[in-house]
Amino acid sequence: MPKTKNTPVLTASDLTGRITSITQDLSAAKADVALLQRLKDSETNAKRLTLELADTQDALATAIADEHDAKQKATFANIRNMAITSSAPVGDTNPGVLGMAYTVNYETLSYDYSSRQNLWRAVSAPGIRNLPARELAYLTEVRPDLIPQRIMDLAPGHPAEAISRYIQAVRRGYMKS
Repeated sequence: MPKTKNTPVLTASDLTGRITSITQDLSAAKADVALLQRLKDSETNAKRLTLELADTQDALATAIADEHDAKQKATFANIRNMAITSSAPVGDTNPGVLGMAYTVNYETLSYDYSSRQNLWRAVSAPGIRNLPARELAYLTEVRPDLIPQRIMDLAPGHPAEAISRYIQAVRRGYMKS
């Protein structure tokens, strides 16, 4: 900057202040340019992110279902061949759910000390309410098709609820087993 008669003399302090002011203005301008660029790209980014979010949500739902299936498979790996037989009291030709007796037969994998290995052994439960929790969960979650129709009629389409209502009625003394 050439000196003229009317040009005031700037001190180092004045110039430092001016540099600070220009630097701040430049930073603000650069931020505005970055914002402008982001705003220009925002419609494209919104579309891309919407698709990416939907894909990720689908992947999450699949992963959760796969984890649930794997956990369920591991939980029920020691149960197989479940069957339910029903019997009516002698002389009752058309008993309701209250009068029926149910026997649950299944196999469970158990350690046999004499052979020192896991072997399948037959187990019988005298009544659905006498099933251990894991076997009851197997019945309602894996094999709801085995639940007698009279029990399913207590909560159509909801096996766990139907079994729960049945067991509550049995515990209250409304049914035999």
